[in-house]
Amino acid sequence: MAGTADRGIYVSTDAGATWQQRNNGLQNMDVQALFADGSSLFAGTSDGLFVSYDAGTSWSSIGLQSKTIHSIAAWGDTIFVGATGAVFFTEDAGASWATTSSGLPASQINTLLVSGDTLFTGTEDGVFLKKISEPAWFPANTNLGNLHVNTLASGASTLFAATDQGFFTSAKNPVSWAAVNDGLETDTVNAVTIIHDGIVLAGVQHKGIFSKGTDSWTEDNVGFNSLNTYALYANGSLIIGATNTGVYVSRDLAANYISSNAGLTDSLNVTSFLFVGTTLYAGTKYEGVFMSADTGISWVAINTGLPASLAINALAFFDNALYAGLSDGSVYKTALGSINWGDVTIGLPTGLSVSGFATSANALFLATDGSGVFVKSVGDDWETFNTGLLNKMVRAMVVLKDKVYAGTAGGGVFSSTIDNPDWKAVNAGLPDLDIFSLGVDGDYLLAGYKGGVYASSNEGVFWQSPNILLHIPPYAKVNSIAFSDTRVFIGTPANSFYSNSKNELPAGLFAGRNAAGENILIYPNPAKGVFSIKIPSDVAQIESVLLLDNSGKLIQTLSNKKEQIVDVGDFKGGAIIQVISKGGTIAGRKVIIK
Repeated sequence: MAGTADRGIYVSTDAGATWQQRNNGLQNMDVQALFADGSSLFAGTSDGLFVSYDAGTSWSSIGLQSKTIHSIAAWGDTIFVGATGAVFFTEDAGASWATTSSGLPASQINTLLVSGDTLFTGTEDGVFLKKISEPAWFPANTNLGNLHVNTLASGASTLFAATDQGFFTSAKNPVSWAAVNDGLETDTVNAVTIIHDGIVLAGVQHKGIFSKGTDSWTEDNVGFNSLNTYALYANGSLIIGATNTGVYVSRDLAANYISSNAGLTDSLNVTSFLFVGTTLYAGTKYEGVFMSADTGISWVAINTGLPASLAINALAFFDNALYAGLSDGSVYKTALGSINWGDVTIGLPTGLSVSGFATSANALFLATDGSGVFVKSVGDDWETFNTGLLNKMVRAMVVLKDKVYAGTAGGGVFSSTIDNPDWKAVNAGLPDLDIFSLGVDGDYLLAGYKGGVYASSNEGVFWQSPNILLHIPPYAKVNSIAFSDTRVFIGTPANSFYSNSKNELPAGLFAGRNAAGENILIYPNPAKGVFSIKIPSDVAQIESVLLLDNSGKLIQTLSNKKEQIVDVGDFKGGAIIQVISKGGTIAGRKVIIK
């Protein structure tokens, strides 16, 4: 069972292979703590405590509304919960609550632990303990090197504390802590648990999982990581990822990754990758541009002419030259044969925040966060390219066929013809308009947002979930998208890489733009529960008309009539009318239901 920050509770019955939401009766989706006591399951949320007696199928509130519950423990029939500055308890399944907080600091109760007749708590001001039968808490912090305690655990005679600066152990009586960090990178230790034969597992922020028996800690991250992903590139079966621990390269389609940092002296701060022919280029935050002729086995710096100490925000290849967008808003260019960078910023305003490039056969596009888009044709200076672009905070940009697409912060996706700026929003079906990345593969356009990826195969006219990458955490921003020959890869901050087969993309589902289909009328729009649909007369052989919510879930199957009245009952929010003909989906139209 897993509690999430904004999607409630998920349950897996097959050791984590698949997960299902179990939120029936759960009135708050911000789950801060979970606890099992026999057949009872408890969930602490930012609005009180909930209990389930049927393995999470249904939940009911048992009090402490308006309290954020960070931790839960039990002793017999007594349930203890930790909030901020207080521990509450109930002896009658939540019918009544009392506090037991004398001696506690006014800080967050991160963890509760019952051991014998003693209750321990870990707070942002250290460890405290009390006899369960007595009212007062006492500090237990002797030799505890860091007082920000995230988790406590208990062995037969030993206490374990995970803190913001390492791992500590102590006898239970008297409590006197000792650091036990040999082999453990002393970053923030968020979690600790005891498994069989006295093996201790610790979860370390940004470093993954470590295990310890009687010897020192060893990394135990096979199949698991929590790396920050800064850049991601795929080419055939070659996958290259830049993380906060360096660059990793897979030459067997992500079956194995090899650390690939020889000569890359700023390997912890790689911002971008670019392949030109058989040569790999990397832009970095502090030491310029590097080149590898052997797919990352070795690197050399190529910085002649580049200003020192400026971050490389983006790289591009255009008109047989390499381009670099720098953190001060300038753009530099070099021929590939003899590296000698030169400033090609003419036409650009000063102080731009460069976020990316996109290229067509005859134009180089520059994306900026706050100033929109600029374009440079062969032999020309830069020009603005913003007509119709309502949101100029452009985070990502790609070219597909004869159009250029911009993913924006809060405005969704915009498209324009390549030759002339005529930007229009293309957001029908997108569940989130805060776009962090774009990707193109064949006819597919993918957009990454916080918690997912949506795809369009009709040039952005309509978007839908591609039925892949469904295990992305809802809090993970999809900041990069790349394609190998057979798979889709994404990168996320703090959650590393994900991939899935291209075969799971909805092949041809939206194939074929149809101008008449795009003229489907919905009125009124926005609507209050009831609205009318009118489908153009030249749309023939309608197989079905569907009403979907923004996630693609079916709300209603409507009639195949070209004119009809729709009553959505109690549904409120954004929805999509999807018309499917014998030849495939003709169009999707968005309707807002108040």
